[in-house]
Amino acid sequence: MIVYAESVPGEKAVRIRPCAKDWRRGTAVRESRETGRGGEAIHGGRYRGGLLPAVAEKGRAWFRERYGEDPWCNMIPPTRKSRNINQAGRERRLRFSADQVREAEAYWGVTHSVMAISAALIALSRFTEEQRVMVNWIFNNRLSPESEDAVGMLIRNLPAAADMDEFHSLRQLLGSVRDQVAEGIAHNSYDFMTDNYHVYKNDCLEVNLQLGINADELDALHPRMIPLEDAFSAAGARLELELLENEYGDGGFDSEMEYAEGLFDAERMAAFHDLYADLLEGMIARQDVWNGKETVEGA
Repeated sequence: MIVYAESVPGEKAVRIRPCAKDWRRGTAVRESRETGRGGEAIHGGRYRGGLLPAVAEKGRAWFRERYGEDPWCNMIPPTRKSRNINQAGRERRLRFSADQVREAEAYWGVTHSVMAISAALIALSRFTEEQRVMVNWIFNNRLSPESEDAVGMLIRNLPAAADMDEFHSLRQLLGSVRDQVAEGIAHNSYDFMTDNYHVYKNDCLEVNLQLGINADELDALHPRMIPLEDAFSAAGARLELELLENEYGDGGFDSEMEYAEGLFDAERMAAFHDLYADLLEGMIARQDVWNGKETVEGA
């Protein structure tokens, strides 16, 4: 049996979404709308049947060559140590429309998801004053017809990184992130993030795009609770930036930040969130945020 599981903020439990359709490679949750929310597959048997070891080895070789062995700055340094994994959140309405997004995509030659990833990289670099930065983004892995309605079970976390000293313009950075997204998908038979990064130890700042989905619709899946002895068994990310598209049915865009409240100061995280949102809004407005003078109070 395969189910979709996610941790529940404030509770030592996970939500389990029941399966609704069997396929040869397992059982998956069916849903009519798209969601990029993270999850974990709990399953019997192989996760991805028929995967040749040579294919995974080729993927591992590509990731190692692209990202090397040297460490990347991938997280805002926590302000305190805590085992409190309760999630705090902050949401901001973004000042652009769907028409402006389409215009920006045509202007920069990349999708708005690539812009969101790039904005996170720039924000992380400016906030930490580090040049070598990495984030992870969520690939829903539902490109094939047989998996287009799966939720959670096929998700891959994939990296995007930048050494800011190597770039001289925003357009150059956007092109690099676009290429990393395409190559990451092509080599995702190897799970680079799971093999090298671990929750609440060295996990990356997570960037997530959610399209046309809201909590009420997810509740329609009628999740049931399974208690956990240790909440860290299904802990969420330490820090996540979500780009919400049409979350409230009005065609608008919102930026939501979720973070472990036991690790980070709320005022400092609000400053980081505003920096990220300002950068993303600037990209959509086709502004040169690369040479901007944005400053961050409290960084």
